[in-house]
Amino acid sequence: MRIFFTLILTWFCSLASFTVAARGSDDIDKALSNLDKVTVRRQFFTDRRKQVDDSICRNFYSETDTMKRILLAERIGYRFAQTNIDSAEHYFKAGRDLADKIGDTSLRLRLEAHRLSMLGLGADLYGAAKKFNDLDTTLLKDRDKQEFYSAGARLFLSFGSFATPEESSQFRESGRMCALRYLKQTAPDTPPYNYVEGLVAFLDDRKAKAKALLSDVIENTAEEDMYRAFAEEALGAIAISENDYDNAAIHLANAVAIDIKNGVAIDNAARLLASTLMRDGDFKRADAMLELALDNAIAAGDRLRFTQAARISPSVTDSYRRSGAWFKTLLTIFAALYIISLAAIAYLWYTLRKNRKNAELVQQKIKAADDLRMNYFNKFLTMCTVYIEKLEDYKKITHRKLKAGQTEELLKMVKSGEMVQQQTDTFYSIFDSAFIQAYPTFVKEVNRLMQPDKMLEIPPADCLSTDFRLLAFMRIGFDDSAQIARFMGLSVNTIYTYRNRLRSRAIDRDSFESDVMNI
Repeated sequence: MRIFFTLILTWFCSLASFTVAARGSDDIDKALSNLDKVTVRRQFFTDRRKQVDDSICRNFYSETDTMKRILLAERIGYRFAQTNIDSAEHYFKAGRDLADKIGDTSLRLRLEAHRLSMLGLGADLYGAAKKFNDLDTTLLKDRDKQEFYSAGARLFLSFGSFATPEESSQFRESGRMCALRYLKQTAPDTPPYNYVEGLVAFLDDRKAKAKALLSDVIENTAEEDMYRAFAEEALGAIAISENDYDNAAIHLANAVAIDIKNGVAIDNAARLLASTLMRDGDFKRADAMLELALDNAIAAGDRLRFTQAARISPSVTDSYRRSGAWFKTLLTIFAALYIISLAAIAYLWYTLRKNRKNAELVQQKIKAADDLRMNYFNKFLTMCTVYIEKLEDYKKITHRKLKAGQTEELLKMVKSGEMVQQQTDTFYSIFDSAFIQAYPTFVKEVNRLMQPDKMLEIPPADCLSTDFRLLAFMRIGFDDSAQIARFMGLSVNTIYTYRNRLRSRAIDRDSFESDVMNI
């Protein structure tokens, strides 16, 4: 049950607004040092969790008693919900089908609620929310209500992070009502109860009580208890909202360390910590946390969290560039002083020499940041391409089932079509925005390579036309036309046609593509 409140914190972070008391730098150093040690052993903790998961899966397939198999399927779903969304959805569905087989309608509803919660993480938020609302809760037995409403609270409150402002208010209230129903089925003054009550208190603007409840969870749970990680992450999000980045770093570092020790791949703490550390100038740790967040999202199949993490990756490069601009400003000031005051020429010569070395270091950092940016783009594009292809395959399968007369699959086909378009549009939007942030002069530089009367039309702000997008893929290292065709949803012949047409419009046809790579 506890897993279904993990990602509520994305939405929770955006609304947090009360102050957490500041702590000393010693606490920050201690928390970050502990995180560094835990991160080194990340693979060990991941493998340890996988061994337990594999053992439970074997028990599921060897068990002959149907009720025991249902409970095993639910347990496996719980565990995979923190590491692999597709696998979690698969086992919750298996449990649901077994409950349906023995005619236990209430248990079937409980497992279906879990399954829909996983579909929400898989980016089908609207479809999952609608299906959840269509479930007949009058058929629920008391034994199943806690699990049912925990899944509902997670689904709706998580949805609020991605919906429009108008929809967010509606789904926030739905999530709040599910959380209240969950509390009615939960023993008071326990970590699960206090954690959820803390979130509800925040929703109701009872900020002091929310802080006290979350702190109580931390004080009364074991070091590696997941509810402790949830509470640490919540307090970290609150600290960020109050610009208290010292406390944010402490709480989020603690949350990430607990997640790593438990082999968890679905979390927000690493992404939030990356933003916090980047603001404080700790670029090395910030990059490590951002890479962790991206790797986790890819491994877990968490499309929503991957999108969030991918959006902040260009900020790493921007931070390096701002640092370089600052040193260039200093050089200008010292050069002016050198001209004005001949008496200070020896001092200024020493200062200029020192700052030239600093400028070289900054340039090296910018080059390293460019390499990181290329890596982020490759991960981002690969993830989105695979996801789009999976959706297309899913659509084809559904179409075949319709031809076979399985009309009950109609809704799935419709939703799959919408998901493909939605994710494709999101992919292009995020890619265009990220690329333009990374290469702000790219459009102008490309047109400088074109013949004056054959320049490309300038696209709207934060968007790329088909021609510019093709060149963008080439600039970040995708020279294979077949691979570019996959990303752009075009045939290979069409890509060849575009590339030949662009070369024909260039001032230097033979060196055009290499010139683009040098932008």
